Amino acid sequence: MSGHEHEPALPLSARDLLDVKVVDVAGEPLGHVEDLSIDLATGKVEYAILAFGGLLGVGEKLFPVPWRNLHWLPGEGALRLQHGQRKREELHGAPSVHRKRPWHPSVLRDVFKQSTSYYPGLHG
Repeated sequence: MSGHEHEPALPLSARDLLDVKVVDVAGEPLGHVEDLSIDLATGKVEYAILAFGGLLGVGEKLFPVPWRNLHWLPGEGALRLQHGQRKREELHGAPSVHRKRPWHPSVLRDVFKQSTSYYPGLHG
């Protein structure tokens, strides 16, 4: 990242966010940012695709999370997932796809829609 060790320069490049650590509300590591989904009509990031679960990448799933549910932690160079009253263990039940499966656009639309419902009304 540019700037101080953990402080990104603004505006941030999408590349700077890839592989950034994601933590839960208690600060415990969940995974990392694998990709971003951008609404081409508005030019805004709609979802961060988070990778977590599995061991050394085996069995890892990809979880689209509404961007509004992520909060930048400048001192840590990480993103915190605001998941409301959900317990950490429940996050593994969030809408996801397996890393090895191809992402057909209709499947993605369904998973993104489910993800928006899974994290209702939260703001990072």
